[in-house]
Amino acid sequence: MDAPTLADSIGVPVRANEPMARHNSWRVGGPADAFVVAKTLDVFRRAVLAARAQRTPYLILGRGTNMLVADAGVRGLVIAAECDEYMLREHGDTATLSAEAGSSLPLLANTLARRGWAGLEWAVGVPSAVGSAVVNNSGAHGSSMADVLRRATVLDEPGEERVVEVADMQYE
Repeated sequence: MDAPTLADSIGVPVRANEPMARHNSWRVGGPADAFVVAKTLDVFRRAVLAARAQRTPYLILGRGTNMLVADAGVRGLVIAAECDEYMLREHGDTATLSAEAGSSLPLLANTLARRGWAGLEWAVGVPSAVGSAVVNNSGAHGSSMADVLRRATVLDEPGEERVVEVADMQYE
């Protein structure tokens, strides 16, 4: 794996030997071989595809909450998902929230509550990014992502975006 080559493929700077203690709530862990911040979905997609093309292992990092990293660090590329755009569409007495993977779950829960929408209030204290919450079916106070999520757009193995309905996610 070559950080400059990854940077060329991704189009943004890639840091070599980035201390992971800077990027998790426990403030522990050795360096990642390579580290990139994906502030947009386009950069996120390019980072994943570049790692796959170079056969470089990669780890997608949400907010780093409760993530332990060994002193030996992380081999391969760490992609920090900081793409955090969201859109709330109100349709009379219902609303639909679309959020990118790096969006703060508690921030969105607070935003919805302030606007008078119920359903995500259980997530106010869940320190997670939306992408991590979807992957892990995060929950609290008797509710979880499986209860509120309708569908997710994912990047499949060939690199195509695909919409997956919540019923197909096999949450348990």
